[in-house]
Amino acid sequence: MPLPETMTTEPSPNLPPPFWTAEYHLPFFPRRFWANLKKHPDSRKKHVFFEIPIALVVCALMLAWGLSSATQQDSPTGWLLTLLGAGGLIALVAVCVSSTAGVPLNYSEFEPWSFLFLVCLGFFGGLLGPGIFLKLPLGVGLVLSLSGLALGYLTGIKAGLWAQRLGPLRAFFALIAGLGIVVVVGSGIIGIFILANH
Repeated sequence: MPLPETMTTEPSPNLPPPFWTAEYHLPFFPRRFWANLKKHPDSRKKHVFFEIPIALVVCALMLAWGLSSATQQDSPTGWLLTLLGAGGLIALVAVCVSSTAGVPLNYSEFEPWSFLFLVCLGFFGGLLGPGIFLKLPLGVGLVLSLSGLALGYLTGIKAGLWAQRLGPLRAFFALIAGLGIVVVVGSGIIGIFILANH
């Protein structure tokens, strides 16, 4: 009688170590992050859902145009466009999120641009926020930027994982996150020069 096959115990390359360990934050996460940054998960897919972002933009335009017309002119057409645009957005998000229901989150599908956006936002928010809102010296912001960087890092990891739940919409939000990085970094550099000269 043949012996039953034994299951291998070799760990999966996408199976992470415990989150609050050095193994996670030193060898595991940086390797996974750089791999996805060099080759985005969406680039490995055979079909890119261009129709989803287009539908999203159309619904958003209908909502913006309809809401403006409805509130300023009390137009029935405006209210109709508002309802259609809002309903379309809700339905679109629901369909995309439901398409990933039951699928476990996987680091091979980690979204790097969402992570980078939150890291940049946390760093520059901590650096410039005290000077802009509390009129504190830039040196205080330098200290608080470390807290903002840590907060952006931790929330960025979670956001990068949960971006998978957006399904076909993820590519669109990755583009928005990439543009957001440019805006945050550019605004941050300008803010540093302004605060440094005051």
